[in-house]
Amino acid sequence: MAAKQTAKLLRIGILQGGRIVEERLLQKRETVTIGESPKSTFVVPFTNMPIPKIYQLFLFKKTHYDLVITDKMGGKVTIDGKATPLKDLMASGKLSHHGGSYVLKLEDSMRGMVSIGEVTVLFQFVQAPPLPARPKLPKSIRGGWIKSVDWTFLTIIFISFLLQGGFVVYAATQPMPKKVEIEDLPDRFGKLLPPPSLPEKKKQDAGKDEGKIEDKKEAKSDKKDSSKDEANKKRPLSDQELAEAAARRKAEIAKKVAGAGLVHLLTVSATSGGSLNALQNTLTEGGRFGNIDETMQGISGIGVAEKATERGRRGGGGGGPESKEIEKVGVGEGGAADLGGREEKAVKGSANIGALEVDGSLDADAIKGVIRRHLPAITSCYEQELRRNPKLAGKIYVEITVSITGSVSRAEITSSTLKNSSVESCIVDTIKRWRFPKPPDGEVVFSYPFIFEAIR
Repeated sequence: MAAKQTAKLLRIGILQGGRIVEERLLQKRETVTIGESPKSTFVVPFTNMPIPKIYQLFLFKKTHYDLVITDKMGGKVTIDGKATPLKDLMASGKLSHHGGSYVLKLEDSMRGMVSIGEVTVLFQFVQAPPLPARPKLPKSIRGGWIKSVDWTFLTIIFISFLLQGGFVVYAATQPMPKKVEIEDLPDRFGKLLPPPSLPEKKKQDAGKDEGKIEDKKEAKSDKKDSSKDEANKKRPLSDQELAEAAARRKAEIAKKVAGAGLVHLLTVSATSGGSLNALQNTLTEGGRFGNIDETMQGISGIGVAEKATERGRRGGGGGGPESKEIEKVGVGEGGAADLGGREEKAVKGSANIGALEVDGSLDADAIKGVIRRHLPAITSCYEQELRRNPKLAGKIYVEITVSITGSVSRAEITSSTLKNSSVESCIVDTIKRWRFPKPPDGEVVFSYPFIFEAIR
């Protein structure tokens, strides 16, 4: 009994208590289970069937079904038009036996019933019913594709396409605008243009020329003044000219001394008729004819040193450092002090530049021009600390990064023999305010040494 592949479906009905409780046509060919479990294909609750809660009654094997029964089940199966009890099939040995179950291979022509306790299962194979026809609307209602088009929307899209396409065609046919040169501009626009800027080297040369001209003018004026002074020295001076010269000399001395040290304190705070006013008269105009000791008698807190090593005791103060030897300093007529051959020298320093190391496309001459123009500011940073430490000298290497806009994005001290943080920070802050020409190929990094030494 060979199985045949057909399109027939398994139809199963469940009888319980003499009436059909469920009937189903299985649209999908798969294993059919029965039992009390809700997961079974056919759920039969509240029964005393001699099977597990889920029992595979019809086992599907790719092309056919197998009926799986036990000796506790009854019923019959119609084979080739003849109804045969299941007990006889199990006793005949025609069924394959697996454990406690018997397997009967079913064909599409077979049908039958299986009794499991008080439940009876009816089965048969039936032809699959034809699929229902797809519903169609009447032709009068369906219409065509023309009726389904939104003509308003389609018209708007078409008009928009025409307008945009026409603008593109018009723009493509127009000639390209010519580049306007400065010479082509009308004369009335010439006033709005900025004056042409001179190159950096020309500016420097012009500044040097102006400085030379000014120096020549000053030299000529100095020569004239000196010639006049020599001529005046040769001829004898009158009494009026001598008085004017003495007045000018006193005015210059008062101007130099004003605002400095003890004289400033005494002259500013002097009151009319007081002892300070007397001291003012003694130290300023006509003071060389007065007696300083008599003037100091009415002033508290100030004394006259009689010895070179004597400290001030008046006023209760502890005094300052050891006084200098007064004998070595003489005061001449008119208030001029004799420093014993010693002269006060101005503290000056120089900042020189070394070899340039450039990593980038910026011209080395342009870099050096900017550095030379700002070199006085670097020198000023050095001279501020040189006043505190006259022996200050050394070399500082600075690494400078110039951005694409020409500004300094980074300035860093890479090495320093000067070893003075104040000078180094001042130099870094000064360099960060510099402006260089814009590098044509992006950021530029260069290193520059500054050499500092005092001018003796």
